[in-house]
Amino acid sequence: MKSNLIGITRALALSGVTDFSFVQEDDLWRGSEVHRIIELSAKGTLDKQSVPVELAGYLAAHMKFMRETGLAVTKVEQRVQDKTLGIRGRIDCAGLLPSNGKLKMAIVDFKTGAIRPAVALQLALGAHLLDSSVWFNRYAVRLKPDGNYSVKMFPLMEFRIDVAVALSCVQISRWKMKHRMEKI
Repeated sequence: MKSNLIGITRALALSGVTDFSFVQEDDLWRGSEVHRIIELSAKGTLDKQSVPVELAGYLAAHMKFMRETGLAVTKVEQRVQDKTLGIRGRIDCAGLLPSNGKLKMAIVDFKTGAIRPAVALQLALGAHLLDSSVWFNRYAVRLKPDGNYSVKMFPLMEFRIDVAVALSCVQISRWKMKHRMEKI
């Protein structure tokens, strides 16, 4: 049976706020494998010997990020959905991040490629689906093959507007699907 729920990434693309035409098959494989490796690492079940040599740097970058930030993970590769909104997705990572002696709620998306502007909306919508009562600090982390990383933080004061924009994208996408205007 086909689900009536649209994925977060597809909704953003179908609404026109992002484009994945530049993504190559190798990029998809790398991103998918790195996410699998991160999930296994976070759960403590990763056999590091099984990590392909070409992906080892991404794992090292992830471990460096976790060590340097002190992020206490509470959710990893968490499926989220809202049947009323007709949306579903998967959160890379959520948890508590130390900042100025306090812990703040954070949601993190790991990337192996460029961080595009629509990631702000992706994280906002994922956070909203995870817990709509919380304003999450949002971070996109670009993991690099040399074992380093870079972080893009999205302003907390833009969280609610980004949620609203992302929800609008979902509605536009569903409208386009209803009227068979799904080409992206």
